[in-house]
Amino acid sequence: IVEQRPGGLALIVILPRARPLDPASAEELRARGVGCSPISNRMLNLSGSPQAISYLRELAVQRGWRLWTLANFPTHSPALNQHAQELRLGIQAGVQAPPRHKLLSSRSLQPLTTIEQVRDDLELLVTSSYDWSGTVSCLARQHGVTRLINVGPCITLRVATNHLDLGIEVIDAGEALKVPAA
Repeated sequence: IVEQRPGGLALIVILPRARPLDPASAEELRARGVGCSPISNRMLNLSGSPQAISYLRELAVQRGWRLWTLANFPTHSPALNQHAQELRLGIQAGVQAPPRHKLLSSRSLQPLTTIEQVRDDLELLVTSSYDWSGTVSCLARQHGVTRLINVGPCITLRVATNHLDLGIEVIDAGEALKVPAA
């Protein structure tokens, strides 16, 4: 039951073919505190507080959406701001050195070269919504990216790249340690 999860949830939402999410509906979701990150025209990462998730479940029934729980906390959502201190400590513990290879931000699409830039970008990434497909498309077309490393626990990045058919290779972070730099 959603009410037992004080931090909220992250959900993957599949929309009916005939009813993709329109911009007005996306803005309505954001106004209700829902983190709304499109993955494709029919797949979304929606997240938020228990109240926002309750609203999403009602809306899903009304609109024929299919929902899957992605995480037991609201990824890519402002709802995580209430845990900013713990989040910051976790990111500081995980990012101990500057990047050894070229690293582009998924948010700004600019190079990240220092520990502080990587930490700040990760914090923004998990507390904000963003357009997965737009980011992947821009990285491929404007920056010539041919390989992406999935750091998260899900397949969202792989789905976004397959949907766009840009010929981008997606590898998991653990595998990235074994692959020579391009």
